[in-house]
Amino acid sequence: MSTSNSREAILMSSNLYPIIVVIAYNRSESLKRLLRSLTAACFPGNIKICLVISIDGGGDDKTIKVAREFHWPYGNKTVIEHNKNLGLREHVLSCGDLSLQYGSVILLEDDLVVSPAFYNFSLQALAYYSKDDRIAGISLYSQRLNETARCLFEPINNGYSIFLSRMPSSCGQIFTAYQWRSFREWLKDRKINYNSPEIPDNIKKWPESSWKKCFCAYTVSTNRWFVYPYISYTSNFGEIGHNTSKKSNIVQVELAINSTSFVFPTFDDAIKYDLYWELESEQFEGRESFLSWDVYGTKICLSADYVLSSRNLKGYRKIKGFAMDLQPVQLNYLMGNEGTDFWLQERIQKYDDIKSNNSEKGDNTKFLRKLRSSKCDWIPTRDILFLFLSRLSVWIKRKLGW
Repeated sequence: MSTSNSREAILMSSNLYPIIVVIAYNRSESLKRLLRSLTAACFPGNIKICLVISIDGGGDDKTIKVAREFHWPYGNKTVIEHNKNLGLREHVLSCGDLSLQYGSVILLEDDLVVSPAFYNFSLQALAYYSKDDRIAGISLYSQRLNETARCLFEPINNGYSIFLSRMPSSCGQIFTAYQWRSFREWLKDRKINYNSPEIPDNIKKWPESSWKKCFCAYTVSTNRWFVYPYISYTSNFGEIGHNTSKKSNIVQVELAINSTSFVFPTFDDAIKYDLYWELESEQFEGRESFLSWDVYGTKICLSADYVLSSRNLKGYRKIKGFAMDLQPVQLNYLMGNEGTDFWLQERIQKYDDIKSNNSEKGDNTKFLRKLRSSKCDWIPTRDILFLFLSRLSVWIKRKLGW
């Protein structure tokens, strides 16, 4: 049996042709844009794809009208109009529950746009990873922002199509019924503990209305991972909504126009990142000791025998320094590019917890300032500046009556 026929058999036997669920509320123009991009996408010709548009209670009439009047040429369309306002978290959870009925689901919030190749990637990633219990879900979005360090994130590419992260995706995500059921059973009647040092402080401060916050606790406590593509199959317009008070294009990423073939690594071969967007800890040079990554200098506590960090860590001594000329910055260590921007440090005192102090934060600030002024952070800064100037120009013209 050929590879394509084998993949087709897996999809058919496991009910892994996911339905598409659009999560909407009161952004009618955003919904139109997403639906247009869905219409322009590529779908297998022999399969009917179900589209569900779920509108939270209290959504405006324009949004409801857009959903009702939209023609979906690839299969059945269902519009769910909730009678009461669920709020973002419960709305997303209710949409994820549809995977239990249909076998698998793609969740898309209405401020997204999809690549023409998004469904092809979804099918192939599901066929490869759906049977792996260590996978909690699959992202269509390629992360490019480290929210904890407040700088751009660039993953190391080892030649495969995807990498793994503890961080769940909220910009287009795929779940099988098994993956979603595992999460829902874990969540049921549970008082979630966010005290783990593996969860960054900024995530702990997210509101309880965030479904992503509890999913972070889930991936950490159950040792599960999300699949992320190196090339993005969704992009986010960052429009005003439940979690944003003003529009920003900082979450927009380069969108794949056409991808037909993918090379997926085994779990062991995949690059892995934790919730800090730091590389996962690993054995140090074949020894019993472990190396922990803290290049951005934001981890709450460290206890590994060896640490790569931009901070001067209490209880550690510096062994070797590295520059940040290469991008991603982690490559400077992996390729031996020496400098003084971050350091390999060895533990010399036995602390249960080695936490940040003021001097460490100062060193971290210096490193991040240099990182943000580098080429990799200049492009989005420039785009944000241009957006501000264009809006200022429109405001001035209106005031002058031009």
